[in-house]
Amino acid sequence: MEKPLKMRLHVISPLHIGCDEVYEPTGFKVDEAKKKIIVFDPMDLIKSLSPEDRDKYSSICAEGTLDSIINIFKYLSGQEVKGREIEVSGAFIEHFGRVKNKPIDNKKEIKKEINQFTINRTAYNPYNHLPYIPGSSLKGGLRTAYLTHLAQEGNVKDYWNKLLRDNELEKDSDKYWFIGKENIAKQLEKNLLQGNFDKDPFRMVKVSDLVPVNDVETEIVYAVNKKKKISKFGAKGPYQMLEIIKEGSAFDGIINIQEPQQGTGIKRSIKTKVFMESIQSFFTSNSNNENEVIKKINVESSVIENINEKLKEKLEKSAFLIRIGRHSGAEAMTIGGNRYIKVTQGKKPPKFLDHATTIWLASDTSKPQINNNLAPFGWAILEFGEMGAKFVEPVASKKRKTADTTKYIDLFDKPFASALKKQGAGAKSEKKIKVGNKVQGECFEEKGQLKLKLTGNKGEIVTPSGSYLPWSPGQKVKVKIEKISSDGMILKIRP
Repeated sequence: MEKPLKMRLHVISPLHIGCDEVYEPTGFKVDEAKKKIIVFDPMDLIKSLSPEDRDKYSSICAEGTLDSIINIFKYLSGQEVKGREIEVSGAFIEHFGRVKNKPIDNKKEIKKEINQFTINRTAYNPYNHLPYIPGSSLKGGLRTAYLTHLAQEGNVKDYWNKLLRDNELEKDSDKYWFIGKENIAKQLEKNLLQGNFDKDPFRMVKVSDLVPVNDVETEIVYAVNKKKKISKFGAKGPYQMLEIIKEGSAFDGIINIQEPQQGTGIKRSIKTKVFMESIQSFFTSNSNNENEVIKKINVESSVIENINEKLKEKLEKSAFLIRIGRHSGAEAMTIGGNRYIKVTQGKKPPKFLDHATTIWLASDTSKPQINNNLAPFGWAILEFGEMGAKFVEPVASKKRKTADTTKYIDLFDKPFASALKKQGAGAKSEKKIKVGNKVQGECFEEKGQLKLKLTGNKGEIVTPSGSYLPWSPGQKVKVKIEKISSDGMILKIRP
């Protein structure tokens, strides 16, 4: 059995990992003077208001209309609130001013502005609200790199074409439907790995969630879509507003690549040396290709420039380029030599290529006039070391004192919050659960009864109360706590 290795992920370009949450209008204030948004608990604000102000604010929130969102922004602008501060750009402040001061008689324009003023939150730990890197996001990128290595080793190219020829499909649209319908991507993976599900060798690769080393800072940016070739016509698609983890942040975790035991049916074991070589080859190639693209469209930012000298000394030895998260590009998420990427063409039928024709870039403004200040998303350096090894220190803010992230803990297949607690994140900083709090869980069926395994607190298995439960097995949901035992166990929950 291989020994577990420490990992440190050094962020070198804007990184956003979605969590299907946005910042709600009742939960943040835009401080136009500081150029920051202040995120707060709405209940803390309610408690701080006078009875008269509380009634006024409650009546605005109770309206539940687009107009009321404008009025909430205006009301909060005049309130003193305390909370977590997130940096924004001058263009964001101007954007907010246009939304806040929009005449409420133009319903159509208000709807458009409000829909576009949606801030997507990056993945975070609900107990301390700090960003973290889900192990599943990292493992997905590592898996794609390894699959590309296997395809190259086996000289597997244009896998789609072989299957499509065999099925004699004429139209490109029929081909894409067939690929999706029959899950051919999974078939390719199964062939390369010589097994799937319980016989998939990546079952033996255990990747923990990665927790912040330092006081990780986030920022709100615009994601804008640009064509990979200079054109008088811009790329289609509206901008997006994303909370990103800033360059210089670092996160620690553990990876364990185990040897399969006899009788498991796993035919191909994953060797650490080959595994790391595949990371180096895949993402270096991806970076080189992207650098050529961004130079052609006059983007000056190169991720290599953001790597500090100490890390450069370790590159391709114990540290490797990697790309994860939203807008990391189709090429970083598909198997090299076997890509079949759908490219839409407006009213024309889509075409299918081995590369994407546009690239998403981080910007301070929603409509950049020039490209030289834009930056690609999702690049990082993944550093590996033995359990006692010292990593390169992050170049941003100082290391957090509440967590000893160099200490080894078994994070594999355990809830993130539980891992933080074992890591010594500090009992004082841990949020005590209460009746009425919301927790997350995953549904499953047992003896015909729907149950929920909670992913926070102590990982309890609870039977939800309620006559109608709009859930199905495998679904991830948020629920409210109804009853807690004296030792902090959750006993009863409801939708």
